[in-house]
Amino acid sequence: MKKLMFLSFLVLTLSIVSGCGREKILTCTKSEDSVGMTMNQNIITTFKGNKLTKINMSIDVIVDDQYKSQIETIESSLKSQFSNYENQKGITFKTSSKDKTVNLNIIADLKNIDSKTKEKLEMAEAGEKYKNVKADFENDGYKCK
Repeated sequence: MKKLMFLSFLVLTLSIVSGCGREKILTCTKSEDSVGMTMNQNIITTFKGNKLTKINMSIDVIVDDQYKSQIETIESSLKSQFSNYENQKGITFKTSSKDKTVNLNIIADLKNIDSKTKEKLEMAEAGEKYKNVKADFENDGYKCK
């Protein structure tokens, strides 16, 4: 009985120490300035163990006062660029605008998206490793932590 308890304790301890099942978050940001506007991108990726399971992407476009009257057109344009993410199983897609800011938010739960949809949307596969995802974002000019 003592051996069984010791082995159970040992397995539990190793699981905790090795981080099995723990969530790890990678946050990557990128900011770009253009004539009359700034685009801030924030991507939060969630890993279970060392495998990618969720992506939360937020884009804020902030316009100068001179373009404030065109905010609805800018929102429509941004929504159109990402329209293929709408009405997809496992993906939440939302745009909004207020004052001089347009926001686009896409949340993808990779465990609930089939392979065909991931391929069509050129999304990372569920299970992709932390270091690979981080390297890809950094190669695209994001700062990650």
